[in-house]
Amino acid sequence: MDIAVDIQVTRFTIYTGVLRLKCGTFRGSPCTQILRDSVQKVWRDAAKTVGVAPWELDVPIWTIGSELCTNRKTINERTCLQSSECPVNTFCDKTVGVIFKKGYIIWGSKPC
Repeated sequence: MDIAVDIQVTRFTIYTGVLRLKCGTFRGSPCTQILRDSVQKVWRDAAKTVGVAPWELDVPIWTIGSELCTNRKTINERTCLQSSECPVNTFCDKTVGVIFKKGYIIWGSKPC
């Protein structure tokens, strides 16, 4: 059984750079089919690497996404307000230009 994808899981997955958006722009729901499939695939692969079922990653990912990642609100902010409490904060510097607002992902990159 795969990880359940919602805005919290998608936020965590993108902010940490586990799933990287390619050049271009995106404005839409974090649960679109193509994005959901991509998020599930990266966590399915990660779970296989560490020898657990993908659904076992859901609670820790969802918790960090909802409790800690929601504090990173501005589009170019690289640091989280609770970075000292976050166990994965060192990975979040990889992702800028993404904002989660009112159930949408808004993202735009510079040309490649």
